Amino acid sequence: MKFTITALLRQREMKLLNEKLLSDLQVRNQQLTSALGNLEQARHDLEGSYIQTVESLAIALEAKDRYTAGHSQRVAKFARLIARSLGMPREEVEIVGQVALLHDIGKIGMLDKILNKPANLTPEEREAIKTHPVVGAQILAPVATFAKHVEGIKHHHEMYDGTGYPGRLKGTEIPLSARIVCLADAFDAMTSTRPYRVGLPLEFAIQEMQKMSGRQFCPDCVEAFVRVLHSTAGADEVGAPAPAAPPVPRATDDPGEGQASHDDAEPLAQLPTGT
Repeated sequence: MKFTITALLRQREMKLLNEKLLSDLQVRNQQLTSALGNLEQARHDLEGSYIQTVESLAIALEAKDRYTAGHSQRVAKFARLIARSLGMPREEVEIVGQVALLHDIGKIGMLDKILNKPANLTPEEREAIKTHPVVGAQILAPVATFAKHVEGIKHHHEMYDGTGYPGRLKGTEIPLSARIVCLADAFDAMTSTRPYRVGLPLEFAIQEMQKMSGRQFCPDCVEAFVRVLHSTAGADEVGAPAPAAPPVPRATDDPGEGQASHDDAEPLAQLPTGT
C-alpha cells in the first residue's frame, strides 16, 4: 500500500514537471518566433532601405546629364513590354523591369570628368567606362533581394554574336534579362534626342533593330518587341520620342554610321547602345 502511494506521488510529480517543461518550452518557442519575426522585419526594412538608396542613386546619376534624364525609367518601360510580349510570368517581368531601372548603377562611382567629358576618351577612360556593368553587379550582390538581378545587370552590354562585354557571352549564354535590357537600352538610345543627333523615327528604329537581330540583339527579343511596337496599344505606350534640347556638336561626335556616345565605351555594333 505504501509503495503504491509513493509511486502515485512520483507519477504526480513527473506529470507536474512535464507540464512545467512543456509550458516553458511553449514560452521559449513563442519568444523565438517573435525574435525571428523581428529579425526578418529588420532584414526586410534594411533591404528596403538599401533598395531605395540604390534607386535614388540611379536617379541622381541621371541628373548629372540632362540629355539622359529619364533614360533608366524608359528602358525599364520598354524592357517590361518585351518581357510581357515574350510571355514571361508577372514576377519575372517585374524583375526584368528592375534590372533595367538599375542597369547603369555601376556608373555611380565614376568620375564626372569621364562621364561628361566633352572630348574623346583615352583608351584608359574607355576601359574604365566598360567596368560599369561589373561594378553595378558588385554593388547589388550583397542584398539577397537582388540575387535574381545581378547577372542581368552584369551582362547587359553583351552582344548576341559574342562581341560584347564583360564576358563576351554569346546567344543564350547571355541571361534573358540582359538580352532584353540590351535591346531596350539601344532602342531608347536610338529614339531619344542626344546632344549629337536627333532621335530616330519609330519605324526606322524598328528597321535597325531587325537589321541587327542575331548580331547585336536576341532574335526572339527583337521579334517580341516589334510585335508590341506594331500593335496600337504598344505604340501608344512607347509614344513618340520626347522632345529635347536641339542637338549640338561635341568633340566626341562621329557623324558616320556606327556612332555611339563615349559613355558606351565603344560602338561594338552598328547601333548605338544606351548610356
